[in-house]
Amino acid sequence: MKKFSETQKKSTKILFGILMILIFLPATGCRKKNGQIKLPPKPVQTGKIIQKDVPIYIDTFGNFTANLDVNIKSEVTEILLETHIQSGQFVTNGQLLFTLDTRELKANLDQAKASLAEDQAQLKLKTDDLARNEQLFKTQVISAEAYEQSKTLHEEAFAKVELDKAAIEYAQVQMNYCYIRAPMDSRAGSTGFDPGNLIQENSEIPLVNLKQIDPLTLNFTIPEKYLFDVKNAMSKSQLKTKIFIEGDTNIYTGIVNFLDNKVDDQTGTVALQANVPNKDKILWPGQFVHVKLITKIQKGAILAPYEAVQLGRHGSYLFVVKPDNKVEMRMVKTTLREGDNIIVEEGVKPGETVVTVGQLGLYTGVSVVEYSPKTTK
Repeated sequence: MKKFSETQKKSTKILFGILMILIFLPATGCRKKNGQIKLPPKPVQTGKIIQKDVPIYIDTFGNFTANLDVNIKSEVTEILLETHIQSGQFVTNGQLLFTLDTRELKANLDQAKASLAEDQAQLKLKTDDLARNEQLFKTQVISAEAYEQSKTLHEEAFAKVELDKAAIEYAQVQMNYCYIRAPMDSRAGSTGFDPGNLIQENSEIPLVNLKQIDPLTLNFTIPEKYLFDVKNAMSKSQLKTKIFIEGDTNIYTGIVNFLDNKVDDQTGTVALQANVPNKDKILWPGQFVHVKLITKIQKGAILAPYEAVQLGRHGSYLFVVKPDNKVEMRMVKTTLREGDNIIVEEGVKPGETVVTVGQLGLYTGVSVVEYSPKTTK
């Protein structure tokens, strides 16, 4: 039994030795003469360092307001006969919005016209009397007192005619108030009254609110630290804004037309406004937007793909692919993002190739190979 145990131990050692040889045989076959293991190139995707002119901007947020915001009210107290628009409708300058009852005002106008005709007849009579009395006074047939009296009666008749003309004009204006029109191209809010309602003159509740949609005013603020840059840029040329809306791929532009004359002591910001064309009426009053205020154009800026830049313990870095397809890690100094790129102030040169996908596990000296991601239908 003791001999069998020693034989078993010896066999176990032999089997263990064979197993170790089998394990290390592939590894030793892959080693170079210097003892290092040769690893296959790591698959990555790459991009190019480019150079071009790019805008330098201040990132902020803002909202739109209408340049013109008008509450339409009646200038007379009358019954609403007809509403010619629907709530939320776009209207044009001069478009008829509401019609009020004109019967009472038309009667006033007709009465004023009748008074004018009567008083014009009296004026003609007084004019003829004055002309006749003037001749009689010259021949001393009538006294100076009688002549002056005829002049006074003529002046009174003339004044009545002028008063009647003013009454007609006033009555006509009142009549015109019954036809309420849009004062500008705009979008209507909710109409507040139905036909048949008595509309009070200058009521607190408007018939409708109109907001001008094109153009719009963009309201936004910038931190106080950028005030000098903005003032300096405005002294040289018009400042432009780029406007971005969540869910909309379009980029809208505006021209800055107002810089406030004070810094808000509560927020440390300065208010600005920009005029924004809205021909297609896509933008909306009250809408909250992302704003980039362009302060200057940086000539010949160096740009790296945004995905290439990584953030480490000591700052931003990226991997440059050398001509021998080995990578070199470079520390870089970046500033603003520009679309899919980012401005790099130091660390790389135009034309260099950098890794954009596959940075995990890379370090200086590692070989890489370009690959294209497979697309699935």
